[in-house]
Amino acid sequence: MKILNSVLIFAILVISLSSCSSSPICECFEVRLEIKNMYQEVDGIEATFKMTQTQEYKDLKAKKKECKNVIEPEFFDKVKTEYKNEEDLLRGELGDCEAVMELLDKH
Repeated sequence: MKILNSVLIFAILVISLSSCSSSPICECFEVRLEIKNMYQEVDGIEATFKMTQTQEYKDLKAKKKECKNVIEPEFFDKVKTEYKNEEDLLRGELGDCEAVMELLDKH
């Protein structure tokens, strides 16, 4: 079951990243969504801890850190003056990014 779950998570990651538009900022939101989904799929403290020790999770967290420190600040600095709030900015600039829309709709 553990191997099947890991394979399933990896497959979802590959599919979700390939469905993302080519922009780096969209990929960042895909990573955030995938991490959120990983947490929702586990139940309990022990299962959560095990999930956070997987290579897939560690890779996603590393990418999220890069996004948070480099990609997102560059993107938001470029477009922040054009919109009145973050949600309008995300919908306006990244409306074609499925992960952004899914995260906004769940918010």
